[in-house]
Amino acid sequence: MIKKILLPLITLYSLSYAVKDIWMADVSIANISKNLENKKSYTCSVALHNKGDDDAQYAKVLILLPLKMKYSDFNITKYENKVYLKDINCIASHEDINKSKTSYIECSMGHLIVDANISFDIHAQNLDLNRTENSTCSAFVYSASPDGSLGNNYAESK
Repeated sequence: MIKKILLPLITLYSLSYAVKDIWMADVSIANISKNLENKKSYTCSVALHNKGDDDAQYAKVLILLPLKMKYSDFNITKYENKVYLKDINCIASHEDINKSKTSYIECSMGHLIVDANISFDIHAQNLDLNRTENSTCSAFVYSASPDGSLGNNYAESK
């Protein structure tokens, strides 16, 4: 009798340990915008969020600038929920050997906990004085953690 009761209980108890949680982050682009001032200074503003169940490990964002731009610098405009500023670093990739034009910026953000928010501005110098306001920037965010919702990882400014 005891075997008939204990055996199913032990089996159920063992199965509960066999089912493991799935690690899942969801880094996303909350907002992206651009601004061209005096046809010379260009700013691409990007807001990121981790709204997944788990932390995002080794989070990065690639920001694509319009053609004929030269990266100047970046500054963080907002950070919430334990975003570690010392972990954030942005590096420009140049489209020519003289480093006079920038193709994209790659920003490493390190570890983003659940509900982390970070916003920053990428500043560039416009080298095309005939440029119109229609020049967009775009961004792609990703991390080493699995992402359950890939549709919100890419955005383009309007």
